[in-house]
Amino acid sequence: PADTFGGRLLFYAREAPGAVQSLWSTDGLPSHSVRLTALPRNNSEFTFSAVRTARGLVFPGSGPEGVELWRSNGLRAGTRLVTDIDPSILGGSNPTPFAALGDRVFFYAADGVHGEQLWTSRGDADNTERLSSFSGNWSPCDRGGFSPSHAEGSTLEFFAGYDSGTSHLWRTDGTAEGTFALAPYVCAASNGAAVVGDALFFSDQNKLFRSDGSVAGTQQVTALGDGSIEWIDTAPVIGGKLVVKQGSATRTTRFVATDGSVAGSQELLDNRPVACVAALGQKLLWVLGAEGASAANAFATSDISGAAPQEISDLGLAPGEYVAGCRTVLSESRSFWFLDVQGGTSSSHRLWVSDGTAEGTTRLADDVQIGDGLIGPSATATLDGVLYFGGEQAAGNFELWMSDGTPAGTAPWRLAGQSLAVEDLAAFQDRLILVIRDLRGRELWESDGSQGGTSLLGKLPDGSIGAPRLVPTTTRLFYRGEGLTTGIELWALRPN
Repeated sequence: PADTFGGRLLFYAREAPGAVQSLWSTDGLPSHSVRLTALPRNNSEFTFSAVRTARGLVFPGSGPEGVELWRSNGLRAGTRLVTDIDPSILGGSNPTPFAALGDRVFFYAADGVHGEQLWTSRGDADNTERLSSFSGNWSPCDRGGFSPSHAEGSTLEFFAGYDSGTSHLWRTDGTAEGTFALAPYVCAASNGAAVVGDALFFSDQNKLFRSDGSVAGTQQVTALGDGSIEWIDTAPVIGGKLVVKQGSATRTTRFVATDGSVAGSQELLDNRPVACVAALGQKLLWVLGAEGASAANAFATSDISGAAPQEISDLGLAPGEYVAGCRTVLSESRSFWFLDVQGGTSSSHRLWVSDGTAEGTTRLADDVQIGDGLIGPSATATLDGVLYFGGEQAAGNFELWMSDGTPAGTAPWRLAGQSLAVEDLAAFQDRLILVIRDLRGRELWESDGSQGGTSLLGKLPDGSIGAPRLVPTTTRLFYRGEGLTTGIELWALRPN
């Protein structure tokens, strides 16, 4: 778990097995790696609960005061307690940062008097204040149902939670007067939230709502009526409108593009089986067809005017086959599509590329194995317009594949005729960095995409459990290595 600030990597680490975790900082040089402060004992090593602000990272730190709000700019002198919110002898307000908006951070904390409340801070004691006065046993909604959301450049943050057993959608502008409930909100019935422009869309009890941050401006999107709403946090956004998938007892599925108003809502498809849809520029790309569908399985494209999607390529599926799911990877002005094809003699994953035109839509490979239950590949990276990704070999290993957007240029990428069992990959500056595993163990490789430009950088620690995660920054590429003698340590790859 890590984040970056001011050209430095901030990460959690232990100095010895069983020791308390601490926040560390480095610029990639061992002599410049410093321990900043201790962290709460109950903080999972896989959780980096910090948010970025203009003055640094804000996080829950541990000191003589207990667990309180801290901030750090990556330097020891710039790492300090923001304020002691709960000054009682037992101490520790246990803050949970969740969002940064402008120069403010929002978090939940308990001051020992008012219970858990919403707080805000600009990173110093004078500008840290309690915003809410929740009357009951306050608790935020499960993050799986709703995440705090705000639009870029907005002055409002939306969040949701329970107050005295009733859940509401709330808003805040960073002041106590500007923090209030907007509408009842059933956390468990939510299918996510999405920010479009300066408005928040959220679903509740099979209804879609839009909010501009005011009570009067938080209303049901009546153009859709009632009906099951699919997850909207991953729904396409095009032309300032959210493309919503909705079903009901009287119809199969329809898609509507909406800005929240009746006049600004347009039905795009109704009672037409759709496997998936994604935005590419100002177009929507559709994969039409589903299990048992009598309609042709095809790629199609449309705008949001309501005109019927125009088929641009047949998927060439055999009788009984259908697309069960998709994943798209955008690369410049085109999109790569991994299609999970089921219903035939055997399931397979097929790779397509499309720029939204018939001429630019091509079937690249028919049998890209990417793992049981996976719709997309294990890892992807793009270098010079070429997509690299991990495809499954036997025994759960993954080999490196590449695609330049042509059938001839889509294949497992092999070095001297040998496939590379890739566990992770990342584009770093002008090269591709790979974590490869074979009989010799784990190794770190680099490549410019050519055979001659591919070379071994070094062996990763033996005894690794779980693939190291590659974290590229502007000046370094960091990764976590684990060895039988060294334990888990931070490693860095310097630029050429």
